[in-house]
Amino acid sequence: MRNKREDLQRRLWEHLEKEEQDPSLFEFYGNSDVVYPTGSIEEKDRCTIGERREARTYVKVMYQQIEGEINALFDTNVEVLEEKVGGTLGQFATLRCEVGALKATTTCC
Repeated sequence: MRNKREDLQRRLWEHLEKEEQDPSLFEFYGNSDVVYPTGSIEEKDRCTIGERREARTYVKVMYQQIEGEINALFDTNVEVLEEKVGGTLGQFATLRCEVGALKATTTCC
């Protein structure tokens, strides 16, 4: 794989030289088989501080919504099970506390 990639890079450099382009002005990014002008990706894709803040806020809101939905589903399912079980509410309450403690220890991001 490495030899194939090096061969591809060499052929691309040769192609750039053939077109009288200075290969030192180009670079590879990641696993891409394409070369880009040096610095073009950083400038083109650079996020502003406001965009980063907006993205973080969006992710946080989505996480909170999903977490709320999961908790609501969990609580609904627990209540349904408690109704079905009937007389063993004490055992179920203990299980619910243990699950609550487990949920409290699992966090995201």
